[in-house]
Amino acid sequence: MKSEFYIYVGTYTEDILFGTGEVLEGKGEGIYVFRMDSTSGKIESHHTMEGIRNPSYLTLSPSNEFLYAVNELRR
Repeated sequence: MKSEFYIYVGTYTEDILFGTGEVLEGKGEGIYVFRMDSTSGKIESHHTMEGIRNPSYLTLSPSNEFLYAVNELRR
């Protein structure tokens, strides 16, 4: 059984203005990738995919071959 998994975290890289008028300051660098050992529960930073603007929602393809990201951008 595979004991190593990857966790993908999208972050806001640019400020976002919500419909309420509130501004969320984007401080992220893109998509952060963490490696998790499910046997020990240890999670460690693996790498960062930089240059991706405001990747807020992430999902893997059914084959786990592709990672899709929704980018929240101003019009």
